Amino acid sequence: MRFSTTLHPEIKPASGWCLNYIVALDQHCPGLAGVFLRGSDERRQVIAALLTTKPLPTCPSLAAELGKLLQGATHDELLETAYGDAADGLRGALGRSGSQPHARMFYRLLVELLSRGDFLSSLVKHMDRLDLLTLRIAQRLPADICTPKFVRLMASPRMASDVCKLVDLLSGKGLDRRALAEAIRRVNSPDQLSDLWDRWAQKLQLPEHPVPASDCYFPVQTGAELRRLALRYRNCARRYLAQVMESDCSFAEFIHAEGRAVVHLVRDHNGWRLEGLFGKDNGCVAPNLRFAAVRYLARWGVRAEDRPSLHLGEWSVLRRLSRSHTFFIG
Repeated sequence: MRFSTTLHPEIKPASGWCLNYIVALDQHCPGLAGVFLRGSDERRQVIAALLTTKPLPTCPSLAAELGKLLQGATHDELLETAYGDAADGLRGALGRSGSQPHARMFYRLLVELLSRGDFLSSLVKHMDRLDLLTLRIAQRLPADICTPKFVRLMASPRMASDVCKLVDLLSGKGLDRRALAEAIRRVNSPDQLSDLWDRWAQKLQLPEHPVPASDCYFPVQTGAELRRLALRYRNCARRYLAQVMESDCSFAEFIHAEGRAVVHLVRDHNGWRLEGLFGKDNGCVAPNLRFAAVRYLARWGVRAEDRPSLHLGEWSVLRRLSRSHTFFIG
């Protein structure tokens, strides 16, 4: 009898716990390893899903029985054996999970999400490719923005959590949640997503400025005003929007006979103090202008001292997700 030495063209590599399990069973059911390796992607994943529900048999006869089941049963029969009335869509989801068996947690989480009967179940059924990272990302996104396309834009579960928190923060400040979600669902790339956060941040009403407005003093009151200030003075004021929303700093424009300047205030345990006074391109201001600004601010209890370290609060997600940390003039 002549045997072919030609490699099977469709065999893909496999490794990890599942292959070790198959090899152990193959000792009691010869040929099982070959059946597993030559099987389709879906067959491999169905077998892996079943094996996560069964500890490796210590009895040789039980191991042989399990091996024969894996060799001969249909996909539906294997899933029925593992999960009873298997979650709707499980077989299709396994068929979109690649050729390499995943960590055991993947199969448990996949069944859990499909069994929920909510937006996450629908999402899993519509994802073109599934893995553990994708499932963990989907778990962290709110229903109104959890679409297959948007899940693919998330680099990590941490990023998905940041997005969820920032959407809550923006809508909690009075921005239209439905309109924001619609805008997010239209995003097609990471760059577009960063631009979206910048645009929507401009709609924010900033916390109350510590110094009242006057004929010479003009507090910045919205995200859009902060952006315009940065454009006019060609500086990086807008990169501080997250700190402004935390009420850790604030900006204004001071106008004097010798010119005008950006006022940057910060808050510490002693109250508000002057962090800096800047002209265009962060240039120095005339001594008389600075003297007048310091004296004006002192009337409202604002000090002029050395700066302490920055505090990072919950609005730091805005810095991580938007481009404001690199904003200068565009």
